[in-house]
Amino acid sequence: MAAKTLEPTVTHLLRLAVGIRDLDHLRAVQLARAGSPALEGGWRYDAATRRIVIDLAQRQAGDAFRLSLDIGIAAADGSLRIETVELTRKEERIELAADKEPTAVTLDPNTWLLAEIRFGKR
Repeated sequence: MAAKTLEPTVTHLLRLAVGIRDLDHLRAVQLARAGSPALEGGWRYDAATRRIVIDLAQRQAGDAFRLSLDIGIAAADGSLRIETVELTRKEERIELAADKEPTAVTLDPNTWLLAEIRFGKR
């Protein structure tokens, strides 16, 4: 009986943590695929377009993981804005609007992903 009570809670937490509404896809990935994402890249601020340009690559062996990724954007006033993007390819360029250059940009600022991340300002 307890397992049935917990199941909706576990399902809800998976949806929040992974950011995937299609839990059938998540279960298929968990059962059929070993390993975890390895993200590598960097960011720069383009003052002319007032955009943060992020280049990311998934360096793990095999196909790209499909995942939602939180990006933390820190402002000079100490505030932190979090944007969520969907990654589906081995290499991605992401552009986010920003009126001013951020003091820092971080991937997965709340550490939801089980992933190796190498990322910094370029």
